[in-house]
Amino acid sequence: MAPIPLLPSPSQVPTDPHHPIHLQFFSDGLPLDYDRKANLDHYKDTLGKAGPQNLSHLIATSPHNFSCIVMNPFVPWVSDVAAQHRIPCAMLWIQPCALYAIPCAGSLSALLHSRFKQRLRMGQRPAIVVSSPEITEEILKHQDATFSSRTITEAVRTVTYGATSLVFVPYGSRWRLLRKVLSTELFSSGSLSALLHSRFKQR
Repeated sequence: MAPIPLLPSPSQVPTDPHHPIHLQFFSDGLPLDYDRKANLDHYKDTLGKAGPQNLSHLIATSPHNFSCIVMNPFVPWVSDVAAQHRIPCAMLWIQPCALYAIPCAGSLSALLHSRFKQRLRMGQRPAIVVSSPEITEEILKHQDATFSSRTITEAVRTVTYGATSLVFVPYGSRWRLLRKVLSTELFSSGSLSALLHSRFKQR
C-alpha cells in the first residue's frame, strides 16, 4: 500500500490474482499537478488528514486480508488506522547507502583493496579519512567554518521543518543570530537564575 497522487480516490491496480503480493494505493488528497516538494508542510498536513480516511476505506473494502502493516516513521497515523482495524503494525526505517561504496567505515584495517579508500561513505555522503595530525589541524583550526555545517538530508529537512533550528542550520549569519539569541535569552545568568526553582523542583 502506498499514497499516490495519480488516483483521485482509493483504487486497486490490476495484478496477477495468483501472485502472492497485491499492490493497492490510496490517495494523498492532493491534485496531480501540486508541487509537493515545494510545499512540504501543506503536503504533510493534507496527507495527515486525508491519509487515515483513505487508508481505512481501502482496508475495509479490500478483498484481501491484511496480516500486518509495515509503516514508515513519517506517517505515524498509520499505526492508529491499523489498531482501528485490529491489524498488527510495525515500523521500518531504511537508511539508503551509496552504490559501489563502503557505507560504514567501522574498521579500515579490514579493507581488502586499496581502491576502496576513496569510496567510503557515511550513508549518502562521501567520508574523508583524516589520518595525520597536520590534516586534523587544518580541518579543525584553519578550515573549521567550512566543515562545521551538518549534512541536511531530505529526512532531516522534513522532520525539522526545513532544518531551521540551531542544530541543523548551516553556519552563517542565521546560525550566529540563533546562537546570540540563545546565549542572551535562554542561557544568560538572569534566565538561569529565574528557572533555578523549576530545575530543583523537577529533581
